[in-house]
Amino acid sequence: MVTPYTILETSIYKAFTEAFVNESAALNLNVTNLEKPFSVCYQAADILTTRVDRLFLPLI
Repeated sequence: MVTPYTILETSIYKAFTEAFVNESAALNLNVTNLEKPFSVCYQAADILTTRVDRLFLPLI
């Protein structure tokens, strides 16, 4: 079986998602149309990034 992202226990995932949505609202990020399998999505253009080595990581 291949897990493309990660697996969290449901109550932990829900708590993390709720906290992330609340914090992102404080950064003026708005939830946009959902893309399965995710339950919360944002416009990529609205998310600031920083470069670490060769990776561009979102600032959250």
